[in-house]
Amino acid sequence: MKELLIVVCLSLFVPFHSQENARKNFEEDVQLFTELYDLIQENYVDTIINDEFIYNILKQTASSVDSYTRFFTKEETVLRNKSWSGISYAGIGANVNFINEEVIIEYCKKGYGADSVGLMMGDEIVSINDSSVVNLNLTNTVKLLKGPSGTSVKVNVKRGEVIKDFTIIRKQIVSPSIGYTNLYENEIALIKINQFLRGSGVAFRDEVRGFIDRGAKGIVVDLRGNRGGIVKECISMLSAFLPKGTLICQLKSKDPKSNYKEYTKQDPINTSIPIVILIDKNTMSSAEIFAGVMQDLDRAVLIGENTFGKGLVQGTRFLEDESTLYITAARYHLPSGRSINISAKNKPFISSPAKETTPQFFTLNGRVVQANTGVLPDLFISQKSNNSNIINSVSKSRLDFNFTVSQLRKIKLSPEDSTVANKKEYLKYLLKNKETINLNAEKEWRKAKQSTTLSTLPATVLIRVEKGLNKIKKQLIKSSIDDLYKELNKGIIYQTKYLEGLYAYNLKTDDCFMESIELISNQSKYKKVINYR
Repeated sequence: MKELLIVVCLSLFVPFHSQENARKNFEEDVQLFTELYDLIQENYVDTIINDEFIYNILKQTASSVDSYTRFFTKEETVLRNKSWSGISYAGIGANVNFINEEVIIEYCKKGYGADSVGLMMGDEIVSINDSSVVNLNLTNTVKLLKGPSGTSVKVNVKRGEVIKDFTIIRKQIVSPSIGYTNLYENEIALIKINQFLRGSGVAFRDEVRGFIDRGAKGIVVDLRGNRGGIVKECISMLSAFLPKGTLICQLKSKDPKSNYKEYTKQDPINTSIPIVILIDKNTMSSAEIFAGVMQDLDRAVLIGENTFGKGLVQGTRFLEDESTLYITAARYHLPSGRSINISAKNKPFISSPAKETTPQFFTLNGRVVQANTGVLPDLFISQKSNNSNIINSVSKSRLDFNFTVSQLRKIKLSPEDSTVANKKEYLKYLLKNKETINLNAEKEWRKAKQSTTLSTLPATVLIRVEKGLNKIKKQLIKSSIDDLYKELNKGIIYQTKYLEGLYAYNLKTDDCFMESIELISNQSKYKKVINYR
């Protein structure tokens, strides 16, 4: 095991040494590392569990290279491979969290055991299989809920003052690639892609074909919040709209012999239907390739915010004990030739990436596109609320969570109802508990009070300032109640109508989607944006 550690660590770092700092030879590095390892084993005051120690070093070694390079144990590798199929584990289908030292259910997934037996948001888990969860951390609590698919687990929960027992059948948890579809007003297809998993390409092409057969006049592809996934599935999806043999991207690595190009390999479904792609700051990796390629080829209009800027390729390398190294091995370059990667601050032992030799890059129709900036939308629409500060502060205070729990226990949502709580009641609740809301200004004030300068001020002045801040908070809550109320309703709908219901609700107030509908309905405007010839 020690030899494996040495080989992995040094194979990671030796190639990145600059000539100036490189050691004389590999053997000296091995000797130094072995010496350090042996000194720790021999001299540390307590006994070190060798395997755990080594794996921890390997993880830290890999992650120190960049934000994406990772080391996975054999067991972690198996779970990771399942996740790429959308299968993560077998469990009860509930998200749990520690809140005020209590294990609280935050959400129950539709169709899984927790949802089926009637567990609810806000339920406190007291015991699992008659074993108390007191003194357990979150990781170990979740482990008790997981188990082989088809097996049962007994969960004891506290709901208000009532204790309830539930026997729940575990089920394999599957994260779907396509989160939501809809034919809006029987004309415009909407496809929400959560991530690019195995089989995503086939599923997506089937959805596109089905919508076109139903007479769709345009397609909106929502990639907001999509953190990427399998590139080959992304290419398969792109093939629905692009001629067979279209260049998608070029992968460039340290060794030019390893460079290669990716092309579409399937016949298209439709190469002319208008397409709008929605993006935001959390659109990453393969999702950025999808959006960037469609932009480079003037095959779609992009609406939203700048994407994350991850244009790096990670490859998997297998070690002798079946653990894996997931390492950044290349950069993606889109059809225009541009890289979309936003380089992070270089580590001292890593050389700077080569700068783009071409100052400008162009789409197929001659539009200028930027390199090393992520993917920039054609039409920018900010998705950040003017009241994001107070919204985030209320969320962190858990006031919205607690109010939602109280509402869920006394209301039932009808299919056509979108107003699910009393706004005045919610405002009254927030004002009553406003002390728990921690605004940024209050944080800065508490820091300032600890400074030498402010500590000398009279107590009357300090009290006056704090009263002023409290008054401002009260006014801010009142002026932001519409947005706070909207977020509250989203939470309630998410719990009662699940993700599908939430997405349908969001469409009514989604500026990006509304602009997409307008653009597809106005072909002259659409063609103008992409510089149609």
